[in-house]
Amino acid sequence: MSWETIFRPSIFKLSAYSSARSITQSIGIIPSQYMDANEFPMAPSLETGMAWENTLHRYPSPQPTKLLAAFSQIYQVPSKNILITRGSDEAIDVLTRAVCDSVDEAILITPPTYGMYEVSADIQNTAVIKVSLLCKENEWSLDLEKIKFKLTDPKTKIKMVYICSPNNPTGTVFEQKEIISLLEILPSHTLLVLDQAYFEFAPDDQSVDLLQRYPQLVILRTLSKAWGLAGLRCGVLLGNEELVSVLQKVRAPYPIPTPVAELALTALTPQGQQMMRSRVAEIIQERENLKQQLLQLPQTRRVFPSETNFLLVEFNDASLVMSQSAMQGIVLRDRSSQIANCVRITVGSKDENQKLLQCLQTIQHQPTSSP
Repeated sequence: MSWETIFRPSIFKLSAYSSARSITQSIGIIPSQYMDANEFPMAPSLETGMAWENTLHRYPSPQPTKLLAAFSQIYQVPSKNILITRGSDEAIDVLTRAVCDSVDEAILITPPTYGMYEVSADIQNTAVIKVSLLCKENEWSLDLEKIKFKLTDPKTKIKMVYICSPNNPTGTVFEQKEIISLLEILPSHTLLVLDQAYFEFAPDDQSVDLLQRYPQLVILRTLSKAWGLAGLRCGVLLGNEELVSVLQKVRAPYPIPTPVAELALTALTPQGQQMMRSRVAEIIQERENLKQQLLQLPQTRRVFPSETNFLLVEFNDASLVMSQSAMQGIVLRDRSSQIANCVRITVGSKDENQKLLQCLQTIQHQPTSSP
């Protein structure tokens, strides 16, 4: 038999999303320290009597009412404007399947940025238009003029524009006036998707206030980062009521397992919110300490400003940093394919950060590649 006759041709051409851990596993390294996926370094303290154990013989609510109310209170958005998803990745997938229909349509992304936007578009056989970020004096910014040119080009039908802010992997927060300037010129057939997975590390952002004024705006948030619940797989899509209603037709029938909903509710209590904010403050302090110590290493060329729980670091030789770290069981994220000699480092606990620095200090006298 031939699998080519079963699957869509575009699927065979697809480059799947590849994590640092899958790469490490494929070469037989057993990690002892994860600093690659921007998870929180400590597990949250959840107190649950697991009363839901007696309800697992029933399907869960497709959109748990109590959890919707909790997100509504935290984000100050009515429940009717919220879609609970299995992390932001499912929101990206649902949006792409609902909005993008053919190779004649496209999404626009601003690399270097999160890889799942492109993967989801490729699965849907949708074109990907790339407008690279501008970098000047260590600061990243949107190329607004080029984005606007692409949006108004009659030869291209762009259905979605993805802006990740704070951006992964650069750590950059884009100014709200830039987002508004794009919303003001969006074609009627285009959504602007603002991915705010790292929102809690830059909480002064007021983009949620724009939802009422701009029905084509979609905001994504998640419990995977600042809330320390990456293993729970729970996020939300915030958007226009009618848009959310349409997406309800595309999502899985029962996407949020009962234990997920119950544990998320436990984390979102006022006490849980206060704990999250306190721990975020700790990570921000650790981020600044790690940045200063990285800058003292001969291997380090520069550390980009960050408003997230990770740092993008340019080294003399990123491949050497990656290999030496892997040998010490430390998993980092190589971003050299997007930004030459750059590695993304998740801020860990104080002990984890010190272990990483000790590892990097051992390679400071080894030869470095040319700039």
